[in-house]
Amino acid sequence: MISQSITGTSFGTQFASFGTGLLIAILLRYPEIGSINCNQGEQVLNIKFLLKGSYPYEKLRETLMDAWAVFNQMERREVKVCRIDRRMEEVETLVLTRDLASLTFDEMNLSVQIIKSTLGKQLIIEEQVLGEEDKVFQEDMIVQSLAAMRARGAENSLTALRDGGRVLVFGN
Repeated sequence: MISQSITGTSFGTQFASFGTGLLIAILLRYPEIGSINCNQGEQVLNIKFLLKGSYPYEKLRETLMDAWAVFNQMERREVKVCRIDRRMEEVETLVLTRDLASLTFDEMNLSVQIIKSTLGKQLIIEEQVLGEEDKVFQEDMIVQSLAAMRARGAENSLTALRDGGRVLVFGN
C-alpha cells in the first residue's frame, strides 16, 4: 500500500501521478469534500461528502441529476456513469460517482456548489484557508489531471482523505 501525505498547497508534477495529483488537488480546492476514491477497474471517481443531521436527499438528488443532464447535454458529452448514493455509516455520507471519461472541472465545480448551497451547515467541512492564487493553481491541476486521465485512464485505484489538516493518499 502506498501512502503519501501532503500538507502544503502545491506539489511538483514529478512527485505525483495524474491520479494522485487529481485527488490531492480536488481535496485541497474543495474543503467540502471529505474523501475521494479513483477506481481503476470502473474508471470512476467516487466523491464523498460527510454530513451531520438530516437533509432533503431526494430533492438534492433530483437537483443534481437535472443539473448534470442539462450540463452534459449543452456540452454534447456522453455520460457513462452518473450515480448519487446516500450511505448511513458512523457519519452520513453522500457519494457522487462519475466516470473519468466525461467528468469535467466545470461539472465538478457545479456539483460542489449545488451541494454547498443546498446543505449549508449540514456539510462537515475541514476549515482551510487557500489564497486565490492557490485556488487557481489547484483548479488548473484538476483540469490538467482530468484531461490526462481521460486520455490514458486511471493508472491505479487510489483513495485520498483528510486527516487533521493533511491530505493522505492510499493506493494498491
